[in-house]
Amino acid sequence: MKKHLIFLIIIISVVLCFAQDPVALTLKVKGEARLERKKIDSSLEEGWVLFNLDKILTKDKSYVAIKFVDGSSLVKLFPNSTMTIKTKMEENKLNKKVIIKEGTLFSKIQKKMGTYQVETPTSVASVKGTEFVVIVADNGVTDLFTLKGVVELKNKLDRTTVEIKAGEYGHATGTGSIIIRDILKGDLDKEILDELQENQSEKKMEIELENNHGEKKTIKIEFE
Repeated sequence: MKKHLIFLIIIISVVLCFAQDPVALTLKVKGEARLERKKIDSSLEEGWVLFNLDKILTKDKSYVAIKFVDGSSLVKLFPNSTMTIKTKMEENKLNKKVIIKEGTLFSKIQKKMGTYQVETPTSVASVKGTEFVVIVADNGVTDLFTLKGVVELKNKLDRTTVEIKAGEYGHATGTGSIIIRDILKGDLDKEILDELQENQSEKKMEIELENNHGEKKTIKIEFE
């Protein structure tokens, strides 16, 4: 709890001091991952600051974990996935959306601080406090696995909406009925389960930020 509070206080200070507001930080980068920002493509590294509309791409055997600056949401992007961050500040709360074109994404929502959604080519998942995995196939078909809490899953075309509770799996094609059943052994790959169960030891990170005026600031972050 104390570490989360330290994280939140530091980030609020950064947001107040810099013209272009950071929206997330990379906590972990494993393997080859790319960042696309305003048509500039570069490798993505641990400890980087992320901004609205940043696009992250993971390659084979690569993995990225990010945390939003309000301390509310942890996101893990698995190999061969594409994700775009979209945020909006409203009433002093950061509303967050991650748009995943294809691949696998894990979300852990810890606090009710702004909205959080995962958008795929066929569906939209909305939550307030939960843990879940979204897998998007090449054709946009979406599979959702709720590990804790409840997730609202909605078809983008016909607006069919269901609730996927803890221990349940939802399958959505964008139109028609959304299939719901219990999660079965073997539904999730061992690679995903191993990463989710990995013990994240305490880490410390120093990040140097620079705003549009060339002003620099170094922040120190502790997180689990």
